[in-house]
Amino acid sequence: MKEQILIIKDNTIECVYSDNLPLSELGDLKVNRASSVEFNNETKMWNVIIKNKVLYSNKNRNESIEWEIEYLQNYLKEGKTISELYGKKKEDKKCHIGQK
Repeated sequence: MKEQILIIKDNTIECVYSDNLPLSELGDLKVNRASSVEFNNETKMWNVIIKNKVLYSNKNRNESIEWEIEYLQNYLKEGKTISELYGKKKEDKKCHIGQK
């Protein structure tokens, strides 16, 4: 899946971080985690956790990370911000969705 870049009218960008995107060339870089992939010792599964909820589990860590990235990319593709995922509304609406 191609990287989704959501540009917001206040000149902030929301995306899933990737070393393939030269984000630091665009200005001051601030990175916030939107999710995590954590191992559950009881179930022996890798859990994708978003908003303190387990949304996906798999025995394979790489598959869990792939699911996590695809989930967040699809969220951005719909024109929603990660801030909105956490219930933080941006007053300035989105103005452009780009793909690299």
